[in-house]
Amino acid sequence: MLQSAFVYFILIISAIYDLRKREIPKWLGFLSITLAFLFAFNELNIMFLLKCLILILLLLLGAIGGGDFKIFLLIATFIPYIHFLIILFLSLLVSYLSMHLNVREPPTLVFMSLIVFLRELLLCLSLL
Repeated sequence: MLQSAFVYFILIISAIYDLRKREIPKWLGFLSITLAFLFAFNELNIMFLLKCLILILLLLLGAIGGGDFKIFLLIATFIPYIHFLIILFLSLLVSYLSMHLNVREPPTLVFMSLIVFLRELLLCLSLL
């Protein structure tokens, strides 16, 4: 429960920074990476490592930025693998579509945050 509260707090702050300045402050990125590995330390398993490899590949291909990578890494520690893939896919899809609709720089973190909160809402309603 406390882990989720930290993640939600960082998601909200990151989304606000992403909307306003199109970048994530270094202290927030450092905090998210630190928390991600602290949360994952208890259950460092193959699925978390697979999520990390997917994120590193997307970062190297230029599909996500450094701030997106850090926040996605934090999210990867507390959601199941299939939910992670769905959130990642939907975030990238919405960003791709908004780029093609001539939005200057799509705020991927905002889309990702909304999708994570929608997931939690559906879990609360026992629909997912």
